[in-house]
Amino acid sequence: HLLKYLYGHPLPDADLKTNLLYYDFALLFRIEALSTSIAASVDKQLNRNTCFDLLELAIQHKAKPIVQRALDTLARYYQQLVDEGCDMQARLNGLDVDIIVSLFKNPYLAVDSEDTVYNVMIDYMKVHTHLSASSKVSLWECVRLPYLTLPLLRSVVKSQLIPEETIADVLLMRLLVSTSTTARADSHAGKRTWLQKRPRRGRILEYVHDFDRNGLLYYIGSRGSTWKNPVLTGEVKITASSTAKGKVYNLVDQENTEFWTSDIPSSWIAIDLRKDRALRPTSVSLRHGGSSKMDCLRSWVIQASHEGREDWVTLSRFQGNDALNGAFASHTFRLSPPPTDAYRHFRILQTGHNSGKHNFLSLQVLNCMVNSSILATLSLVPSC
Repeated sequence: HLLKYLYGHPLPDADLKTNLLYYDFALLFRIEALSTSIAASVDKQLNRNTCFDLLELAIQHKAKPIVQRALDTLARYYQQLVDEGCDMQARLNGLDVDIIVSLFKNPYLAVDSEDTVYNVMIDYMKVHTHLSASSKVSLWECVRLPYLTLPLLRSVVKSQLIPEETIADVLLMRLLVSTSTTARADSHAGKRTWLQKRPRRGRILEYVHDFDRNGLLYYIGSRGSTWKNPVLTGEVKITASSTAKGKVYNLVDQENTEFWTSDIPSSWIAIDLRKDRALRPTSVSLRHGGSSKMDCLRSWVIQASHEGREDWVTLSRFQGNDALNGAFASHTFRLSPPPTDAYRHFRILQTGHNSGKHNFLSLQVLNCMVNSSILATLSLVPSC
C-alpha cells in the first residue's frame, strides 16, 4: 500500500494500529503529505471510545502530534468515561509521569469534583513508589487544591504530603474564593494554574455526519423535543453584513432555503449564542445557500469573540477551498488546532471572491460548531 501511495495511489482506509505504522513510515522518510493525511484520518477515528487506545498506540510509536490529539480528546471525555464506569485508574497507572501531567493540566479537562483528580494522584503515587521529588511536585500541581471538598482539604493539610508553603497558598486562595472578590483571588493565583478554578464541565456534541442532529443549533432548537428555529424563538441571534436574498433565520432552517448577502467585499454572517452560553468548537458544518453551484464559498475565516464587538479572534482560515461546490452542497470543516477558550459569538467572514468571482456570501444552514463543548450556567439548551 505504501509503495502504491508513492506512485500516486490513495491509501485504503485502515484501523488505528495500521495508521500509526503508516505514520512511522511518513516520519522515517519525511513524507509530510503522508503524515498530514494520516493525522487527518486519525482525527476521524478519534472519539471517546478510541482515545485511550490511540493514546497508548501513539506513545508506543512516539507520534507526538497524535499523542497530543489523543490527550485533548481524552481530556474532553474524561468525566464522561468515569461516569460510564470505565476503569480509568488502572490504565492511568500504566502511563509515564509526563503524560499524566499533560492530561490533568490539559485546558480541555473538566471534572465534576476536584477530589477525583486528587484521588488519581494518590493512587498513582502508591503504584509508582520511586518517583523523584520533582515528579511528585508536578503531579501535585495537577490538582486544583483550593477547590477540594472541605473534608478532603482538611485531610490533606493534616497528612503532610504537601509542602507547608504550598498549603499556605492553598488555604489563602480558599479564603479569598470564599470571602473576597474574583479579582483578588485571580491576582493571588497569577499564572499558577493549580490555584485557579478548573473550567466547569460542559456538554460534548459529537459529530457523526453533516446535519446529523448532533450539532449545536439543533440542540438549542429542539430542547430534546420538536425542532423550532432558534432564531425565531429568540434563543440565538443571527446577523449579516447585508441581505440580498432570504432572511437571516433561513440560515438555520432545516429545509433547503436560499440566502445570500449583497455583492460587497468582506461580507459576513455572525451568530450570538446569547447570555450564559459559550462554545469551544472543533469543527463547523456549512451548506451552500443557493439552488445552483454558482457563487459557492471559497475563501473565508471563522472568527470568535467574547463580546461580539472588536475582539474577534481568527480560529481558522480557508483559502481557495472548493469543498462547497453544488446546489445546497454541505461540508464539515475542522478547526486545526481547535481553540482552548470558549466563546459566545462566532462569525464567518468572506476574505475573497466566491466561485463566481463575486462577493456574495451564499450560505444556508450554519450547522454551527459540531463536535464541540458547550458551557452554560443555566440548564443546557440545543443547537445545530
